[in-house]
Amino acid sequence: MLVNYFLFLSAILVFVSCGHAPQQNPAASFDMKTYLKNQYDREDPDFNYTRNDLYVAQLEKEITAGNSQLKLELAIQLMSAGREQDAVFKFYKFAKENINTGADPTNPDARNMLNWIALAHFRLGEVNNCREHHNASSCILPLNNDAQHLNTDGSTVAIMLYAKILKNNPNDPVARWMVNLAAMTLGRYPNDVPAAWLIDFEKFRDTVATFPIFKDVAQGLGIDKPSHYGGAIIEDFNNDGLLDLFDTDSPLNEDVRLYIRQRNGTFKNTTETAGLKGITGGANAIQTDFNNDGWADVFIVRGGWLTTGGNQPTSLLRNNGDGTFTDITIKAGLLSFSPSHSAVWSDLDNDGWLDLIVGHETGSLDQFDLPNWDGKIPKHPTKVYRNNGNETFTDVTKSSGLDVVEWVKGVIALDSDKDGKQDIFLSIFNGNNRLFLNTSTAGKILFKDVSATAGIQEPKFSFPTVSADFNNDGWPDIFVAGYHLNQTEIPKEYFNEIDPIYPSYTYINQKDGTFKAEPSFMLPQSIMAMSLNAGDLDNDGFVDVYLGTGAGMLTSLFPNIMLKNIEGKRWADVTTTSRTGHLQKCHGIAMADVDRDGDLDMYVELGGLFLGDFFWNALFENNLADKASWISFKLTGELSNRPAIGATINITYTEQGMAKTITRTVSSGGSYGASPFEQHIGLGKAEKIISVNITWPSGKHTESSKVVLNKYYVWKESNTEPSERSAPKIPLSNSQPNNQEHHHHH
Repeated sequence: MLVNYFLFLSAILVFVSCGHAPQQNPAASFDMKTYLKNQYDREDPDFNYTRNDLYVAQLEKEITAGNSQLKLELAIQLMSAGREQDAVFKFYKFAKENINTGADPTNPDARNMLNWIALAHFRLGEVNNCREHHNASSCILPLNNDAQHLNTDGSTVAIMLYAKILKNNPNDPVARWMVNLAAMTLGRYPNDVPAAWLIDFEKFRDTVATFPIFKDVAQGLGIDKPSHYGGAIIEDFNNDGLLDLFDTDSPLNEDVRLYIRQRNGTFKNTTETAGLKGITGGANAIQTDFNNDGWADVFIVRGGWLTTGGNQPTSLLRNNGDGTFTDITIKAGLLSFSPSHSAVWSDLDNDGWLDLIVGHETGSLDQFDLPNWDGKIPKHPTKVYRNNGNETFTDVTKSSGLDVVEWVKGVIALDSDKDGKQDIFLSIFNGNNRLFLNTSTAGKILFKDVSATAGIQEPKFSFPTVSADFNNDGWPDIFVAGYHLNQTEIPKEYFNEIDPIYPSYTYINQKDGTFKAEPSFMLPQSIMAMSLNAGDLDNDGFVDVYLGTGAGMLTSLFPNIMLKNIEGKRWADVTTTSRTGHLQKCHGIAMADVDRDGDLDMYVELGGLFLGDFFWNALFENNLADKASWISFKLTGELSNRPAIGATINITYTEQGMAKTITRTVSSGGSYGASPFEQHIGLGKAEKIISVNITWPSGKHTESSKVVLNKYYVWKESNTEPSERSAPKIPLSNSQPNNQEHHHHH
């Protein structure tokens, strides 16, 4: 077991085992709920470094009077486990016994100790305020009056300690970042922050672009439950026309959650009645309709980032159509035990049935922390499963040409060459990104690796990704976010004029088999995104992107980022304008017109990797003032797969007397977060729709000239015309408490 004593390295790297997790050997009588419970009960902190509670208990047994290293580690683990008050006591006791904290902070040991104590006090302030008095404005940058701390003790002490560090080390990036955040929590930013330490949190803000304001309305709707990192889905799971929510929570003792939308505007937690109690954990979740029965199913991946300890099972949850779900993972042939963060459903051979690709992670955190790391790690190839059409799948990984053994963090499908077949893009952490061209034939799934010539290999360290037509030229593009575990240098971008340390890339399709990272789309800052999704959030006809940020380290408190697409030419940072700059770690992001008012809202899964780093999920209501024009389609495949994943929608319309065309592809969006398969399409200042042309995955074409703006439609593959569908407007704010006050949560 390694112990890293430098505050600014990712807390992920602090507690990494060099061993290997025990092999899994499920019996024929495998029961998912029983297995998940048993795995949680037998978890070992040497293989799952997020089990801070177990590590605390282990350390308390091992500590002897003279073992100072374990005492410091105990204090760190107490803080990571959410026992902040105990951690503060242990840190002070350790400092008194081992280090003179009043010594010159240029001394590395003394400075390191001050950093730990300052962080512990800041965390204590967060617990006493942002959590215990959580409200709609909590932790959204810039912090307004409602978000400022009522109990000022934690941040006050943190400021004193960070100031002590900065007086001797004024360029310490994390101490400088944290002292500004702490001052903001007390309403003392920017006036009381010395000029030499001041950070302009709005340095990258676009001061020209307009954007709608979002408000977190989760309180009062029955969905603001504490959560760790996991996935988020918006979909109509009971086919009543209202959009429901589904999310996962990574710890194996936390149930998945299904929230069914009610006619009074609230959501009802139906996890238990749906038969989902005991289905626990989940790094990410993606909806599907794998059996073409018209009911949205759910696929869950687990174990992301846990490397040798990430041998947690996948789950396929079949929607039975009666409000319940059944785990059929074993029957379907999809049970595997490999760490994963991402998967994608797509009809790879165009036979009308959705196939599955699961991105697995082959890598070790040891390689970042051990100078003599031997590189001996288990291999976890990305898996390709062909749908047999009878609720079973065949593993065709080896014959598919996509048996990649990489640290895969994101998987998306796109028809990059517009030949009617879905290609696959893999976002790779600590390696080159990969693009595989689909060369499948009837009954046989095949891919060709074109990564070397496609121009999509950067950045070397990346995480979430999404495909969309960002410049409205009718061809799918790719956005891939840069990411690294060590984020300690990122604050420097806010107070120095430097290029992004870990850049993100927007690859524009060149229509010849290659992509180009367009300079005009390059961002001036590192995003450090763990999640993202795309949608036209202001209905101007161009697809925007929202990114969730963070890392395991407890000082990783960077605002989530909203990027407005400026006419397909560049990104504008409208985070502050939109009031979506949440500081808590963010994973699953889903976008949909939840309240049926003609614009996209967002369900955001918040919470971190460690046991004590949890928060409440947010439901951001879009308060778009200028509604502009839009249209919504829910396609129903018949020859094609039922949710019509991969279908393209081409809309020709008039704007100021000129004809324009927009192309959108049916999918659930990005690699971390799942929007519904119904497509909400912004049309800007459109005056009239001339025609809508659907290209179905089966190859069939359907066209209509009778579609009207600002309507919700359903379109079956066999119908020549779409039908208007009922979409009752049910506001999200009906049951809201007075968010001007703080509300206590237990």
